[in-house]
Amino acid sequence: MPISKAIEIIIEQTKELGRQYDAEINRQRRTTPRLLDLTAFDNVKNKLTHYALELSMKEWSSTKRMADEIEEGKDEEFEFNRDEGCSFGCELPVRYGLPCRHWMYASIVEKCQLPLSLFHPRWHLDGPSVLYDRWVMTWNPELDEEGGPALASRYTGDRYAARGLQRAEESALAVLEKLKNLPAGMAELFANTFIKGAESLLTQQDKIHASRERFLLMLLKLLAENFNLQYRKGKKRAMTGLEVTEESEQDASHQY
Repeated sequence: MPISKAIEIIIEQTKELGRQYDAEINRQRRTTPRLLDLTAFDNVKNKLTHYALELSMKEWSSTKRMADEIEEGKDEEFEFNRDEGCSFGCELPVRYGLPCRHWMYASIVEKCQLPLSLFHPRWHLDGPSVLYDRWVMTWNPELDEEGGPALASRYTGDRYAARGLQRAEESALAVLEKLKNLPAGMAELFANTFIKGAESLLTQQDKIHASRERFLLMLLKLLAENFNLQYRKGKKRAMTGLEVTEESEQDASHQY
């Protein structure tokens, strides 16, 4: 394969990955994880990716258990300096840029929401593409989010790119998300209804495609039967309509 062709393929596949990513992110804007505790995450639920929320939800459960043990006297209350951050070597702040139980504990004590400033901008749905300064985890409820490109409009006017693949993917992801959030009985009925609808659509589309193929074959057959190509002596190329007309006129003039 020529290098130029390989580059074209890579570019197209990269664009498609971008569309798939945007479709998933925009789906996450419309939904929230089922078990999300809104007493702590209500302010950030529509601003963070589901992956970041799910990791934080697990840590929030550990935070509540730790708070219960402290209240019952089974564990000692710890000192925590917000200016210095977590000094206990927790994995979430170091590896993921997400708050650990020591950061979250203040939300339980003060009965307040977790601020967006605790979450690294990489997890923000509309975060900046590039960070030019070193990010530091802080507790700042009034900190405004530094906006990046709005993914919802990044491919405006391109909804039918790649033969409508983006729209089909968005619909499929929406169906899967709805299925995950339904109770067992409703989920089964919803899945069966969707499957029947999809099968009906596929069958109908196959019939349309087969009908068009039959029509094309019939048209080609009619053209072959009713259009006899003419050739000049010693020539492999068939004459055009204009050339046939001109030759017929010349033949007619020679007869007189």
